[in-house]
This record gives sequence, structure tokens and C-alpha cells, in this order.
Amino acid sequence: MIRKIMLAYDGGYEANQALDMAINIAQGISAEIYLVTIFNPFSIFESFETPDVDAVNTAMDKERKKLHEIISQAIKKAEDQGVKVQSKVIEDKPGLARIGPNLVNFAEMMDIDLIIMGRRNTGAVNRLLVGSVSNYVIQAARCAVMLVKE
Repeated sequence: MIRKIMLAYDGGYEANQALDMAINIAQGISAEIYLVTIFNPFSIFESFETPDVDAVNTAMDKERKKLHEIISQAIKKAEDQGVKVQSKVIEDKPGLARIGPNLVNFAEMMDIDLIIMGRRNTGAVNRLLVGSVSNYVIQAARCAVMLVKE
């Protein structure tokens, strides 16, 4: 029985498609959605040639605020449709890009029944070089995983 649905969410087009799917499923079976976002400040650090601690902290605070606004909109959309939602932002260490492992660990910790995530079509070369979060989650998760495509 599915009672807990984890939605991997970053606010992108694919994630919003997955949000719609998660809401539809949750409505039909009275499940709760756990909206999970990984905050990895790697791109912020990467944009500075010589990191200025104050500038980096300001940039990170700005990104956190933007992320929380995006999450708030998704939560409101689900709640407006009668779905109970909890959210979690997992802050990763800069440069580690452990998005897949963080998602799987959270799913195990919360005893999630179904993971829903959008699938980005990044191309074969990019997947070979940087890997695929969705592929990692499919292989490592102990629960069912649903990929939502356009």
C-alpha cells in the first residue's frame, strides 16, 4: 500500500510535471507527499574565481531564498488540491553533487513507498560524464520509482 510519496523537486519543467503526477496519485489513494530538494552550492562556488566568503554567503542566502519560494509554490499547489505535503531541503557539501544518494537516503529514512521524479533528457555523452540522478535512484532505491517524462 502506498501511503508516502517522495517527490524529488527542483522547480524545473520536469519536476513540475512530476509534481502534477504526484498530486494526482496522492489524491486517488489518500497518500502524503514528501517534497524533497537537494541544495548543492557547487555552482555558486564555481562562479567565483577567488572566493570571497561574504560574497559567497550572500549568493548562497539568495539561492536558498529563491529555492524556498519555489518550494512554497509547489506546496501551495498540492495543498490547494487537498493533498497533505511535507517538505525537506537537504543541504549537501559544496562540490560533492551527491544528489542521488541524498534522495535515496531520505527515502529510506522516511520509509517512503514511492519515489516520483522528473526525467531530464541530458543525452548519452552527458550521462557518461556526470552520471544520471534518476538512474542512480532507480538502481539504489528499495521502493518503487516512477520517472515522469514530458
